[in-house]
Amino acid sequence: MLKKRLIGVITVLDGMAVQSIGFKKYLPLGRPSILAKNLEKWGADEIFIQSIDRSRNHKGPDLELLKSIAKSSLSTPVIYGGGISSIEEGIKAIKTGCERISLDAFIHQNHTKIKDLSLKLGSQAIIASIPVVIKKEKLYWFDYRKEIFKDSFSKLKELVTNRYISEIFIIDKVNEGYQNSFQEKIINLFPMKNFPLILFGGITEKEQIKNFFNMENISSVAIGNSLNYKEHMIQNHKNQLIGSNIRDSFYDKSLI
Repeated sequence: MLKKRLIGVITVLDGMAVQSIGFKKYLPLGRPSILAKNLEKWGADEIFIQSIDRSRNHKGPDLELLKSIAKSSLSTPVIYGGGISSIEEGIKAIKTGCERISLDAFIHQNHTKIKDLSLKLGSQAIIASIPVVIKKEKLYWFDYRKEIFKDSFSKLKELVTNRYISEIFIIDKVNEGYQNSFQEKIINLFPMKNFPLILFGGITEKEQIKNFFNMENISSVAIGNSLNYKEHMIQNHKNQLIGSNIRDSFYDKSLI
């Protein structure tokens, strides 16, 4: 059985790590490479680096950032998301210094090309990043490029049905950056209930994490702001989650 993972998230804006609150307010944290080293030292199972301004500004993936991360010689697997809008850019990101990539804008603009990217990299290297909101008891997929809410998940369903992706990174857009606020209702409303899900946005408390890990289709919980401020937070969570099938060590990459 695949072990549950705790993922440390580094949000990057203009090349610098920031504390994000609802993707509206940002406070500087420092160099992403230093935060990545800290997350590895503290025991994160994976490190997710999300460059939130790359797709909006049509900058492409931040390859210089990935090079700086690669120079840190991390043992912990790195996921990168931000600015990838073509097969070539996805391959470059993997070659530059990450094990997996997360796609968001690419799905909206040309999801049929993800098949070719999946065939080249393997579906295990590709994650779909899906920011969502609830409005009047209905789930919507937020498109950052156009700042619109979409009520159709058909493109994502196609990727899942054909197994072109390995996991879905669900972001509670409204509650990202806030304490203990991820809406469990999102899981109930999400149309693909039997596919591995990573949850992110407002997850901070051990009881909340344990509850999610008791759900069969939740493969990982991702945490951003709170991990970057408290050195022993990851191990404290893991110590409290004994019995939840959580990974004992981030060095066991065979479980990815």
